[in-house]
Amino acid sequence: MTTRIIGTGSAVPKQVVTNDDLAKIVDTSDEWIRPRTGIRERRIAAAESGTSDLAAEAAKLAIEQSGIKPEELDIIVLATSSGDCCFPNGACEVQAAVGAVNAVAFDLSAACSGFVFALNTVHSFLTAERPGHLRSLRRRCGSGCREGRGHRSYGADHGCGRNER
Repeated sequence: MTTRIIGTGSAVPKQVVTNDDLAKIVDTSDEWIRPRTGIRERRIAAAESGTSDLAAEAAKLAIEQSGIKPEELDIIVLATSSGDCCFPNGACEVQAAVGAVNAVAFDLSAACSGFVFALNTVHSFLTAERPGHLRSLRRRCGSGCREGRGHRSYGADHGCGRNER
């Protein structure tokens, strides 16, 4: 059996922080960050916005693009190292937001490799169970834990996350 991606979606926070902006609040510079990481800017989530909010926004776009109905989804895997809270998990929040009433939903924590693990999990679900429509997401929102840290934590993007909502 072949698994294919039939819809994609993305969502990012609106607030942009450039390396030059960052240099105003911590001891760093664009000249230090960019050659080491390739990062020129990052997006910072608003305090009232969580990982699941952005994931739901992206999921709605992917569902629309795919041409299927939310209730046709069989599984939602949200790969993130920065969930909003332990429970309900972010995938359940996405499930409710998009109306995927028949989908199994769970988070998968695997940091940078999360998307690859989520795709493999979804593929395994498809091949082990009845075929259907699945949604695999990878989302990270790690800006909340960096206040007061040095320039290395900003440039390298180590994956710590905010757990409050």
